Amino acid sequence: MRAVWVRHPYYPNLQCELFANIKVSNRGAIRKAANCITWVWGLNHLKCEGGIADSGPVLRAWNAQVSRQHQIVGSRAQAVKNIIDYLPQEGLKRMMLNISKMGWEACPWSDENLASKKLWSPYCFRSGSNPKWTERGQVTPESCVLMVNTICNYAENLPSFCQRKLDRASTERYAELCAIALSLARETASLAPIKMSDIYAEFIAPLETHQTSAHAILSSIIAEKNPAFNVRDVPSLKKLIDSHAHAVSHTHTADGSSVMCSIANIERTSWELVQQQLLYDLEVAKVYIAKLTNWDLAVDSKRREWLFNRHSHNQKAAETFLNIYTKWVVKAEAEDMTRDTYQFHMDYLKRASIPEGDSAIRHRACACALGGRSCSFCGHGLLISSWSPQGHAC
Repeated sequence: MRAVWVRHPYYPNLQCELFANIKVSNRGAIRKAANCITWVWGLNHLKCEGGIADSGPVLRAWNAQVSRQHQIVGSRAQAVKNIIDYLPQEGLKRMMLNISKMGWEACPWSDENLASKKLWSPYCFRSGSNPKWTERGQVTPESCVLMVNTICNYAENLPSFCQRKLDRASTERYAELCAIALSLARETASLAPIKMSDIYAEFIAPLETHQTSAHAILSSIIAEKNPAFNVRDVPSLKKLIDSHAHAVSHTHTADGSSVMCSIANIERTSWELVQQQLLYDLEVAKVYIAKLTNWDLAVDSKRREWLFNRHSHNQKAAETFLNIYTKWVVKAEAEDMTRDTYQFHMDYLKRASIPEGDSAIRHRACACALGGRSCSFCGHGLLISSWSPQGHAC
């Protein structure tokens, strides 16, 4: 009886298992050394199965335990980061299928060209002083997928002796071409009621399958970048627009001339009007809130000012009353205290303009001024504010 003996290693987690598999691949036996796509696949597996979303700590842990030759640094690390962060799953699947079919050595991808930031969204290819072409050169996730499909189709159709890796500049030219192609497709859809599927079949598909005529026409247009360029200058797009001319509505001016009105343009204009109305309403709301806040602050400031003024007026009135109707007398000798009290009574009667002969009026005024209590000197009212062995205040 024959038996097959196997060794089943144990790994505490998926990260250790990934590291062990890559170390076996790096030994250079039957299996090939891990490339950046291998790392992308492993990190995506860790993200889906192991819940490790951040690839940075994983790569740092790998670099800490391997030699310099096998570390993920430089352009390879940047390529892995770009693919994970910016390439949609559709493009990643097409790239992995191409590498599986052609092998890493013969495929058009490399660490150097994948590390370029110009391949990925949201990079924008500049066009000097022409803002329209700069806007057309905006890289999007859709253009990234189109670039991957175009390069893969181009490489797979080459003879085996011509298959090679693309340099960085060639890959960037493909990225610019795909970004501008999708931008022109969107412009065409805004000018006429044409479905994107029709534009894709007539304009994008020939580029994606790398037909020579389509690439030559678009490459010459991109090289020239004429400021007066119109989408009708592309033969396939002009054919599409002319074939859908019957679907465009016509209106007539006062002199009877016909004006073509695109439904897509009308919808876009309506949406822009709604946006402007919303922005206007937002500004009005901001002004109202600011005015309301300022009014509340002004009311609170006036209220505090009124309370302070009322306190000041009350304080002055109290001081005036005390200065007129009261007097503090503190003396060590009773004769001095009696004399000062008598003088205070006389001064008060004088200020009140009461004649000396009118004793009844003098008695009521003195009693009113001194609180209605008896004074030891005159027998009239006495207000004792404080008492001490040295004297009292009346």
